[in-house]
Amino acid sequence: MAFEIYIRKGRTLLMLRSIKRAHGLNPNNPDLHTCLVRFMLYINRSPLEGPVGEVVKRQTTGIYSTSTATQLNAEFLKKNRNSLPHLLQGAKILYVLDPSAQTKALSLVTNIDDLEGVTLQNCTKVLESLRNGDFGHCDSTIADYMTKCHKYFPYATAFRPSETKVTVTIKHQEKENSIKN
Repeated sequence: MAFEIYIRKGRTLLMLRSIKRAHGLNPNNPDLHTCLVRFMLYINRSPLEGPVGEVVKRQTTGIYSTSTATQLNAEFLKKNRNSLPHLLQGAKILYVLDPSAQTKALSLVTNIDDLEGVTLQNCTKVLESLRNGDFGHCDSTIADYMTKCHKYFPYATAFRPSETKVTVTIKHQEKENSIKN
């Protein structure tokens, strides 16, 4: 959260401090990966000179060894190819870095068979990302993903087919009306 605040304020050294602390706690955290890539993009957009640039260069050598955000993301995806939470963050970054890779990014997060971390919470996060446009326009993918998740979580309302939701609502209303009468 601190990183979010500092990137919006443009506070480079405070962003760096947030990243270093998070890296010390869990260097393979998916949310940290997103922050690292965003920090690299921030640094590349406005190159730092002088003492601040030197500090950033020295302090980040222990955190990431690659020179580009694309390479960092590719390594992260390769390292965590079996983890849904990691794939979600990596796929989001993949789409941000290269919108033409939408199909690949979508396949990374929607092919949930044989992945670790396929929980109701993680699948719901993927669905929210798809709906929020984190991967661009992908309505047909959302429908297919909901069908897959419905097989894993048949009682989860988030993944029910839309006609089932309507039928359940109508039946519930009919029940309430019969109770009132």
